[in-house]
Amino acid sequence: MGLPISKSVHLLGFADILGALSLLDEAPREVVLLGIQPGSTEWGLTLSPIVDAALNDLVEAALIQIVNWLDGRP
Repeated sequence: MGLPISKSVHLLGFADILGALSLLDEAPREVVLLGIQPGSTEWGLTLSPIVDAALNDLVEAALIQIVNWLDGRP
């Protein structure tokens, strides 16, 4: 199965992008994936209470990871 024909990386899956980077010899040394498990994946215009409650922790985890990278730690 090939990559989708599009001018947008939004149509590619995460594994597809990592695979393409590997083929280009540009794969990252480390990948850190941070996220929030939603209570529902229904459409909406606002954050669900579960996601809203976890958002500050997610941002804090991202900032900690960035600081670790800047300090040379995994």
